[in-house]
Amino acid sequence: STYQAMASLSAGSWWFNHSCSADADWSESVELSSADTGVVYGLAIASASVSLCGSLFVLFTFHSIYGCCGRRRSQAGRAPNATLILYWMSVSDVGLDLFVIVDSAVINHYDRAPSAATGACGGLCAFLGGANQFFSLAVVLWTGALAANMVVTVLRRPAPGAPNAAAEKLVRSSHLVAWGTSGTTVLLLWSAGGLGSAGLVCWISDAWLFARFFLFYLPLLMVLGFTAWTYSRVRTDLKLLLASAQPAAGGGGGGGGSSSEVLLALSVRFARYVGVFALVWTFPILLRAWSAFARPPAWLSACAAVFSPLQGLGNALIYGFTPSVREHYRNGCLGGAA
Repeated sequence: STYQAMASLSAGSWWFNHSCSADADWSESVELSSADTGVVYGLAIASASVSLCGSLFVLFTFHSIYGCCGRRRSQAGRAPNATLILYWMSVSDVGLDLFVIVDSAVINHYDRAPSAATGACGGLCAFLGGANQFFSLAVVLWTGALAANMVVTVLRRPAPGAPNAAAEKLVRSSHLVAWGTSGTTVLLLWSAGGLGSAGLVCWISDAWLFARFFLFYLPLLMVLGFTAWTYSRVRTDLKLLLASAQPAAGGGGGGGGSSSEVLLALSVRFARYVGVFALVWTFPILLRAWSAFARPPAWLSACAAVFSPLQGLGNALIYGFTPSVREHYRNGCLGGAA
């Protein structure tokens, strides 16, 4: 997401359109000095490095608890859908963070200038642009899968004891949607020559602004809206569920309380993931909206550089403080001591 944030700087306006250009050309449309540009790249590398550590923590913890692919027959059992989705979201975050670091670190060295023969951007920039699009869109779509999981487990939950066929199929279908859609957009852009210089970064080139909107920002806005709608519906549904469970508990029914508490804990965790997702994308979207009318200021680009790579870190903090993970590390590191 750092890429999309900094790519917004290159256009100066939503309608500003030009082909792949050398550094001397695109730097004039950005309200940043050379020193400021270096600071932005430094912030992006630092944030992506911290986020990378967070994502690796999620992956390591997942495998130490559930084994390979979350299906080890152990005391922990099979990984829940939400945890599996978080795992693959973290895989996407690892890929995105690595390319943020690589692209920001070698920004002045790769072949950004267009070919004299074809006018196309250099191969390395096109490759990095494709990786950026693939992993960025995959992170967004896996976040949407997390919201879809709340729909099938909370809003459309089956009767107690009945199998949830939709939940069992969700992760498999999410793989197809996340990886398939991301890969398809990259293939389309690569074949059409739409990958390359996007100003301060490599992504969908400045000559393909419409493709940026339809192949990235539109899915992003749809997922943001879907997660917000899901959170609102889940919150309303659980209020009704808890209200109906209280009289039953008072009358000695007792059975609905534990399931209500599980759903409540799941919804609270989901709300935190949604909060991280919204925070991460607030500044890139604001930067894009600002650049539609004027050159964005340096402080906004700095905020985008700091916050936009941090989804991996935020997810790791939420996951790390879940009861099962805390118990796992307490038992492993302290021998079960309180």
